[in-house]
Amino acid sequence: MSTETRTIRPYTGVDHFQAVLDRSILAIGERQVEGGGRVALTVDEYLNYPVWLRLAGDEHDRHENEGRIADGLGDLGLATSDVELVVLASAPRLKMVDVVFARRLDELEEVPASLPFPRERPRALQGPVGGCDVRVYFCLARQFQPRPLHPWRKGTWLGKQEYQLRTDVGGVGFTPVRLTDEIRGDLDLDPQVTKYARIDEGVSVFDVDIPPNAVEVYIDEGLLDRLAVAAHTAIGKQLQRQLFLDAAWAIALQTLAEVAADDSLAHAAVDEFRGSLAHGLVEMVAGRSLDAEGVRARDDRYRQLVKDPARFLANLESRLASRRDVMDLFED
Repeated sequence: MSTETRTIRPYTGVDHFQAVLDRSILAIGERQVEGGGRVALTVDEYLNYPVWLRLAGDEHDRHENEGRIADGLGDLGLATSDVELVVLASAPRLKMVDVVFARRLDELEEVPASLPFPRERPRALQGPVGGCDVRVYFCLARQFQPRPLHPWRKGTWLGKQEYQLRTDVGGVGFTPVRLTDEIRGDLDLDPQVTKYARIDEGVSVFDVDIPPNAVEVYIDEGLLDRLAVAAHTAIGKQLQRQLFLDAAWAIALQTLAEVAADDSLAHAAVDEFRGSLAHGLVEMVAGRSLDAEGVRARDDRYRQLVKDPARFLANLESRLASRRDVMDLFED
């Protein structure tokens, strides 16, 4: 459900444009997020699954959108050449913004029902650390003479919507924490440590209610600043994958420790702990299917996690990067 607070716009007619975007949905594979909402994705979903903006669920909805836009243009005294539809993808933490789509309404044969993202993903969707914000606007395509209660500056938005995409490990998202010398001292880390992941004290990886910041991932502050400007490069992507693997290792090691303390966990069905860090980690490798084959696959991977964590993590890494991705590291 959307929790976004609406900004009151002192212009007649803009509510028609906003109404179009209020009904829009951003889809990532089979996952969907409503306007103003936030979704936690696996790294595989974030980096590889198709993304598209759905403005209309069917032809009836699309015609209604055309009517709303026509009403908005009429109320504001604008032509289709005066308004453009813009989709931006930004990575706030990494300080990058890409234009995914920008077309004036007169350049569109019809108001689209959906807008697929290009095969070459925006940079914000190539670097999962910190996540991506997708923003959609109807905005003025040119400058006008100022008039009271009428938008006139080029770029003024007439309607907007936002979706927050975040990545997770084991079902919980994390935002890297800047690792300073003071924090190294507090955590009893060597001065040369550049990254460190841990499970928050008192959290069980089998708890089905995951508290915020259950997985803590630290990265050297200088390294984090460099990552911000090179997140979409081959080496930047590899560093981000490594951060996720560090977090996954922290979950795996905690899983082993808890299984050692309670042998019954080793023989349990992992779906009994749906929603936990351990279950989420297994899902990243075995998938979310609820049929018998999917349940069996998760149990098999859970046994592998318990008995051979190195093999399990190697399989997990393959979900984050193909062999081609790794080979690309040597081409820069």
